[in-house]
Amino acid sequence: MFELFFEHAFWRMLHINNLKTAVSASSSLKLLTLVGRSFYPISCAAPLAFKAVLDFTANEQARFLWETEMGQRPPFGTHKGLPHSAQFCLMLESLVGQKLHHDPELTKRYLRELNVGANLQRAVAVGDVIEHVAPTITYRIANLVVVMQVAMAVDAGQVDSAWLCEHWLSEGVGEDQHIAVVRSMTAGHQEILGPGYEQEQNRYIELTHQHLDRVLAL
Repeated sequence: MFELFFEHAFWRMLHINNLKTAVSASSSLKLLTLVGRSFYPISCAAPLAFKAVLDFTANEQARFLWETEMGQRPPFGTHKGLPHSAQFCLMLESLVGQKLHHDPELTKRYLRELNVGANLQRAVAVGDVIEHVAPTITYRIANLVVVMQVAMAVDAGQVDSAWLCEHWLSEGVGEDQHIAVVRSMTAGHQEILGPGYEQEQNRYIELTHQHLDRVLAL
């Protein structure tokens, strides 16, 4: 199921074996703009999903995840109160040394189509996928940062790496962590894991792929 999320050309481009080709075939600014337009809306969806679960259930695990996504629980002092989506953009911009243009209409359309707050089952299904794919996303973005640093001779001290550092600390500790998170979010509401749940997960993945298609077509 979750591997389907990465069955898209965008994620394949960020595989370490493909990044050198992507960097050589495109200017640094163009590539980072594409990555920003692709992933920023996806990052914006995460706190919306967890906030929807919180609103429906007052679940403390969902509250923790929402607050974390909104930058309220940074593991270090930098960027407190700055959402992860904005921290991600700062990291990309620090690599190229200038602001990147993000088309707000792409984000609005993607979030409108997702409509993650429609019901509890959808909100948890989206959060479930996000939790499971987060480690691989972190690895792919780390690949990008490293390759771009080398290609553009950017010193590590110039990179605003708060997003990456926090995700290194919180992701990749094993499948059990993510299973536990979903179990905690659905405590007392296990019925939502029944009919329709996998369909909601597939819906989220398909809409994300459609969003990525729109970005790559620009």
